[in-house]
Amino acid sequence: MHKQKSIIGGLFLLFALFFNLTWSVMWLWPLLLIAIGCWLLYQNRRHSQSS
Repeated sequence: MHKQKSIIGGLFLLFALFFNLTWSVMWLWPLLLIAIGCWLLYQNRRHSQSS
């Protein structure tokens, strides 16, 4: 009985950790997309300047 309880507790901890990670990633996605967009624009500008 006690073992089962600890397993459930461990699963709950894993789920909480996974949920936290996915939530932070969800929050980071827009920033990541913006950063990639800015980097692509910068690369484009550099290419058009050199030619």
